[in-house]
Amino acid sequence: MGGRGKSRTQRKHFRQNRENVWKRSRPDPDPSLSSDKSQTTHWTPFLNENPSFDSYYKEQLIVDPQEWDQFVAVLRTPLPASFRINASSQFADDIRSQLENDFVHSLRAEVAEGGETEAIRPLPWYPGNFAWHSNFSRMQLRKTQTLER
Repeated sequence: MGGRGKSRTQRKHFRQNRENVWKRSRPDPDPSLSSDKSQTTHWTPFLNENPSFDSYYKEQLIVDPQEWDQFVAVLRTPLPASFRINASSQFADDIRSQLENDFVHSLRAEVAEGGETEAIRPLPWYPGNFAWHSNFSRMQLRKTQTLER
């Protein structure tokens, strides 16, 4: 009652650090794993099939049963990639000129072998050619040797 005692919040030895209970130590890397990047990176394809999805939408009758296979095939096709260059970036003009000059021509050469008409093109409604549309999916763009820089 006298008020002379230390409160509970004061520490007698304030220079000693408390144990940080929130910081977790990192586990040691397994030395048996190879440092080869091609072996450590594993891409698994996305699952495009779900029986629950199929049964639900078949019961909704949004598509004729005769057209169901075609409907599902269209849903499972990968979407084309589109991207935008930030016009306020200091590198925006350099990136756009690289796209217009280097990448478009090199991708056209690759696409000519594949048979598609235009691999990558600017979106006509976006000002300044700062938005682009590609016929490739995102995964195909990542694996394109031309864009590896």
